[in-house]
Amino acid sequence: MRKTICYIAFLILMGSTAVLADPISITIDNTPLIGGGGTILTFDATMTNTTGGALNLNGDNFSFAPAFATAKVDDSAFFTAWPAALAAGQTFGSDALFSIFIPRGTALGTYDGIFAVVGGAGLNDQNLLGSAAFQFTVAPEPGTLSLTLLGMVGLAAISLKRLHA
Repeated sequence: MRKTICYIAFLILMGSTAVLADPISITIDNTPLIGGGGTILTFDATMTNTTGGALNLNGDNFSFAPAFATAKVDDSAFFTAWPAALAAGQTFGSDALFSIFIPRGTALGTYDGIFAVVGGAGLNDQNLLGSAAFQFTVAPEPGTLSLTLLGMVGLAAISLKRLHA
């Protein structure tokens, strides 16, 4: 009797932890990317409809950590170059999916993002179909590095001149 109860409890626990796969599998093909202020980073992706029916790709969403000005995201490629729907089992990509403009003065560091597609069987559906993580690092601008290096060389030259004087 005890074994039966343990077996039933095990089956209930296993059934409650079942994970549902996203209807759309999204892979960001070229993450992470690195850029300085004033640059545009373009992320390419591949999507696959993993269901048995057609799905309309009705929109997208972004989230960032730490916070990043989402107004600097250009997702027009998703709406112009990507299909409006994916047939059952269809894969599309690897094409540009979205771009991020890094404004000058953006805090240096690594930013993590999530790109999500919403849609469904209907033209107005807004169900989460799939999501993918991406990452980019804001690095010092090449001009900043050059000026810093030039400043260090100048200070070293002045120090050497004083030592020899």
